[in-house]
Amino acid sequence: MGTISDTNYQGSTSNTLVIDKGAPAITWATPAAIPYGTALSATQLNANSTVAGTFVYTPAAGTVLSAGSQNLSVTFTPTDLGDYTTATATVTLMVNKTTPTITWATPATIPYGTALSATQLNASSTVAGDVRLHSDSRNRAVGGFAEPFGNFLRRLTWATIRQLQRPSR
Repeated sequence: MGTISDTNYQGSTSNTLVIDKGAPAITWATPAAIPYGTALSATQLNANSTVAGTFVYTPAAGTVLSAGSQNLSVTFTPTDLGDYTTATATVTLMVNKTTPTITWATPATIPYGTALSATQLNASSTVAGDVRLHSDSRNRAVGGFAEPFGNFLRRLTWATIRQLQRPSR
């Protein structure tokens, strides 16, 4: 009930005053870029609010995202739902491509004129993709690169295969 007490005005009224629930503020800085293969953790999923409550992230902690620009979102549910509404926020995380590992032991010396075989050309990679091996025109140095897909960069490596000297005549 409200009453006006001014000599120029007279009257009273009654009504209901409705106060809406407050929207809690969420603060969440854009996380630093991560390399592909890094699982999401509290380092990236670190939103906070001055209101007590719980945060639910999408995608969840432990998720490994593909390389590229990825959206992260959070839904905040306040403990006091009588006075506050739920709130959401979104940030963008950059997931960088990584370089695959190529394993290639230096092969043993081979006799001059011996063609290179799988014994020397046995490089492998830690990721699925295409490992290509090449030798030069004199069959002495071999290079390889992995050209995997999606989340990885091209990787180049070299191994030199020593051949014994050409026999003297």
